[in-house]
Amino acid sequence: MSKMLFSDFRDLLSLTTKIDISEIDPRVNPIFDLPSTAYNSLIRVLVTKYPETSRYLSGYSSGGTTQYVVCIVVWIESFD
Repeated sequence: MSKMLFSDFRDLLSLTTKIDISEIDPRVNPIFDLPSTAYNSLIRVLVTKYPETSRYLSGYSSGGTTQYVVCIVVWIESFD
């Protein structure tokens, strides 16, 4: 698989529907108060744990460096 350019990723991101994660599950709100070092550690853990289904992208914008980790997870539910 070829690497995606950050600019291409940003273009794709602009076409998505964004939902605030706290709307899905408010229990994640404490994550937003973590220091940036914790996010860097989380990025390393996710990319290491899911090497086949995750991608790390980083780029520069007017506000500084922006980092994204995209994890594709397929959930299979069984129906009894």
